[in-house]
Amino acid sequence: MKRMAYRNLPIIYPPPKYPPDYLLDEFTMFGEMPIIKNHYFKPQSTDSKKHFSLTLIHDVTERLKRGENVNSYRDGICVQHTLKRHIHYIKGKRGFVVGTIKPWLEGMLLEFGARNITTLEYANLVFESPEIEAYTPYDFADKWLKGEIEQYDFGVNFSSIEHSGLGRYTDPLNPYGDLESMAQSWCMVKPGGMFAVGVEDSLNFDNSIVWNAHRVYGPKRLAQLTANWQVLEKALCADPGHHNFIILRKPF
Repeated sequence: MKRMAYRNLPIIYPPPKYPPDYLLDEFTMFGEMPIIKNHYFKPQSTDSKKHFSLTLIHDVTERLKRGENVNSYRDGICVQHTLKRHIHYIKGKRGFVVGTIKPWLEGMLLEFGARNITTLEYANLVFESPEIEAYTPYDFADKWLKGEIEQYDFGVNFSSIEHSGLGRYTDPLNPYGDLESMAQSWCMVKPGGMFAVGVEDSLNFDNSIVWNAHRVYGPKRLAQLTANWQVLEKALCADPGHHNFIILRKPF
């Protein structure tokens, strides 16, 4: 949390088209997680505010009621089916979402009975919904360290942590960005609470990076990502990215 609050890692804009030599070994786990191809993204500025209307959230909930897919991943409604099986962690509870381009997760969680949601995103977001508040990671970490925010009952992340530390979203370059994001989520969840995370699965025993798009998780990196959590369920979604949606529980 201190690293996130004090921003003591470099933000390189635009992000490099290949990892700097001095970080290459750490990004690739000393050859265990090679860069298999390039898919370069130059991020847009995060200075301007992005507004999400009540109508947009309402549209998500209405589509859910009709049994439709509400995200752009073409996951065969894998996420909502999996979360419904663990709805007792969500209904009437406080939760957070890590990373948002469109608020489909927020709408889904509210439809499943969440009391309120906090969203963390590098861009400046404004939600018209009174049940949703948004912070940049830096502002959130600052408030957390001051004791102004209490632990949450649950958290959800889908296709966000796999990008952390690659610079794609104006985030600092950090070979361990995904692992640190999971550690921060661990701090944010109450003992006995749930954290759901969706990351791209390699479908074999390989770990790899598509620079600077995302990481692809084989058993070694996935084991590091989920360390200390109890794994309640793994659902392999049928989307083109083969996201592994994992339901985790923080032990008491």
